[in-house]
Amino acid sequence: RDPKVRAAVRHRSGGMCEREACGEQRDYAGFLDVHHILGAEKGDRVWNCVALCPNCHRVFDEVLRPYLHRALEEFGISDLPNSWKKSNKITVTEQDLSLDNNDA
Repeated sequence: RDPKVRAAVRHRSGGMCEREACGEQRDYAGFLDVHHILGAEKGDRVWNCVALCPNCHRVFDEVLRPYLHRALEEFGISDLPNSWKKSNKITVTEQDLSLDNNDA
């Protein structure tokens, strides 16, 4: 992974978690994780990365990524990692995340 990409993402974030609802900030190096949205294998570029606090990073990996996988598959994107389908560590419902289709 390119250290220049990681540095650029951390700079863009201003030291804060980029999940809008969070915004956590700590004054020590290494607090923020640079997360690859579509996975590093799809592109180690700034546009594919987001700076997340450890809590938000875990939520993305264990809760949101399976929903992203399903949406991309329904859109016709193939060759997605099977590991994205897993959501076995945190239990939430689609209603908890406002991801159900009944909001319309």
